[in-house]
Amino acid sequence: MPTRLVAFCLTLYVTFAIWSDFAHAEIILKSPIRGETISTVSPELRSFLDLPDQPRRDRFNDLKYREKLYSAAKPLPFPFSWECTEGEEGPFTVLISEKEDFSELAPTLRINMRKNNDPHQAHMTNFLLGRTYYWKVEGTKDGKPVVSPIARFTTDPRPPRLIALPEARNIRDLGGWTGLDGRRIRQGLIYRSSGLNYNSPQAGDQKIPDVKKKPGDLRLEESTIQYINEVLRWKTDLDLRTDAEIGAMKGSPAGPSVNWIRRSSPSYHQIYREKEAEVLVENFRLFLDPSNYPIDFHCIAGADRTGSLAFILNGLLGVDPDDLRRDWEITASQSFVYEERWDRLMAGVEPYAKPGEPFHKRIEAYLEHYGVTPTEIAKFRSLMLEEK
Repeated sequence: MPTRLVAFCLTLYVTFAIWSDFAHAEIILKSPIRGETISTVSPELRSFLDLPDQPRRDRFNDLKYREKLYSAAKPLPFPFSWECTEGEEGPFTVLISEKEDFSELAPTLRINMRKNNDPHQAHMTNFLLGRTYYWKVEGTKDGKPVVSPIARFTTDPRPPRLIALPEARNIRDLGGWTGLDGRRIRQGLIYRSSGLNYNSPQAGDQKIPDVKKKPGDLRLEESTIQYINEVLRWKTDLDLRTDAEIGAMKGSPAGPSVNWIRRSSPSYHQIYREKEAEVLVENFRLFLDPSNYPIDFHCIAGADRTGSLAFILNGLLGVDPDDLRRDWEITASQSFVYEERWDRLMAGVEPYAKPGEPFHKRIEAYLEHYGVTPTEIAKFRSLMLEEK
């Protein structure tokens, strides 16, 4: 047989074998399809974030719209689906990895949707932005394991990376935004969140707590604590709340393996006062030690004190001021007023820098004024900015 014909027949045979495997595969993957790009940011939030600065501010100042935005500013888990052709049974396990051999699983989370009773569907979230993933489904038939073929998909590279922890709100990765020299901020290292437990019962009267007072009720269930420790692998819980808010707390609600550091911290224009700025600098220096990562920082709602520290960190990394505003607006606090808070926060760095300097230089000048060195700033950037 001529060589060319042999090659053709071999190709035909291999092609037929591949399609034959798919045709008789017992678990067939349906969605996401091969090569599809998915997102867990809701269409409502994305359409808002895509607006230019002033129209976005106008929409945000509409309190009825802001209430809708608040509801939309949480992860929208993506529905993965499959079908079974030979009577395969669950429970079905969805495996997702950036590696085709699945040697390391992705930090995804399966969310149980109240209205979803389809055994051939799983709602998944907490993907990294701008990544290529592989997925497959495992089940059983007649007591024996059955595995689907492997499919590939990508994730939308546009921030924010919203994080789902079922009992807590307003959690997201500081990473994913574009910083200095067009370099993306690393994901999976710094998180901002609401409080992991409720405020102490004594927080309402803002007295220094009696040691006999119990801290607020835990927001996290055991499975969520396990996810934080085994998947997100948080090492540090930086708690920005006051003495009254924490009560008699002695450690992180995420468990004893997470180092709990608590400093009553400032927000908005307060960060430019000398005493409060010194607290902010203390907090900043926690981010210079690689052994502290991943770090989660929070107040109670994850809006004001948390947002002020996020503003300094991402501003120093070179995130554009308009993107800093976008990140701030995701919090969607009903009490937030641009003119009283954001505008004063932005204006507060002006006295520390020379006229016309880039925004990150203004943040640099502010931190250096209170004792942060250029070497420390360079170290933080080396930890948090991806290579080009």
